[in-house]
Amino acid sequence: MRYRLLAMRSFLGAMVVSSASVLNMTAQQVLEVDIDAGRELAGGPEYVFDARGASVDYGRRLVLAAEIVDPLVVRAYSLEDGSVQGAFGKSQRGDGPGELASVYETAVGPDGVFVSGPGKVLYWSWAGALLHEWSPAAPMTHRLCSLDGRPAVALQEGVMFRDDDGEDVALGGEARRWLRPARLTRAASAAAMDHYVSVRLACAGSSAYVLAGMDHVLTEYRQGADPRVVPMPAELVDVASEIFEVTSRAWGYDEMFLADDGRLVITARTNNELARAVVDPETGCYALLKQRRTVSSLRYVGMFADSVVVFESSREPTVTVIDGRQVAVYSTEASYIFVRPVRPVSGEPCS
Repeated sequence: MRYRLLAMRSFLGAMVVSSASVLNMTAQQVLEVDIDAGRELAGGPEYVFDARGASVDYGRRLVLAAEIVDPLVVRAYSLEDGSVQGAFGKSQRGDGPGELASVYETAVGPDGVFVSGPGKVLYWSWAGALLHEWSPAAPMTHRLCSLDGRPAVALQEGVMFRDDDGEDVALGGEARRWLRPARLTRAASAAAMDHYVSVRLACAGSSAYVLAGMDHVLTEYRQGADPRVVPMPAELVDVASEIFEVTSRAWGYDEMFLADDGRLVITARTNNELARAVVDPETGCYALLKQRRTVSSLRYVGMFADSVVVFESSREPTVTVIDGRQVAVYSTEASYIFVRPVRPVSGEPCS
């Protein structure tokens, strides 16, 4: 297979970090999610959603998600009434055509749904037919988006997409399948893996936004243009820095997705703190997104108009017997999809 390398190689590392820290600003507005209001879209005690790879199609008003009980099939739920509007994939693990070992993430293409799994990305039509498979020359396919209607995955620095001829095109990074070249020690290889796992990806039109989590650097990549650094909210950096300082695990940044108005929603999380911001990638202006009260297990996957799409666990415990005693067990797995209202509580929106 042939590869093409476009745009700059990331020799800008130290300069990028410096620019991001200088440009940070304070939040202009505070928004609040009322997690006790809104409406239930789908779910129940018998559901277990894999919310990590869920996404929202704002144009068609759909939520895409797999269920743990049938983890290889992605279903489309209506944002209007929660009805199932389509199913994509085979209920069969494997490496054959249309098969995946597991589902990582979902994204919407012009003719259907992209679904990533270990080593490849499948493209399903809205009618459920397999349109094509893509095995990108990238070490991982955990981060997926739709870049100008084409499937794209994150690199350590940059993004790779499949062009209309089926070729791999890398922006800001390089095409390679492995993270551990022979010259790296095992420790250096592990550090490279942590860096890679910390990456988050979101796409809007022809722009790919890549958050190098362990560096706290958010960069926009576009074909034919130099990479552009987007300022990171200081509140997010403060929270994410805490987990990177106390552990080698690269989970400081959790969610990153596009709202329907083109802003980025980013979450930083530790065991004790959580911060969310809605960032205008053109200006760096941002609003903080808070909750009316804390709920231990939920994940935001979309934001449109004055609402967010949330995957939540049950708030009611299951009573079980352990060593002869009744014990209340609270689930940490998502069993419901809700639409929750968002209201401004202070400040003014970005102008």
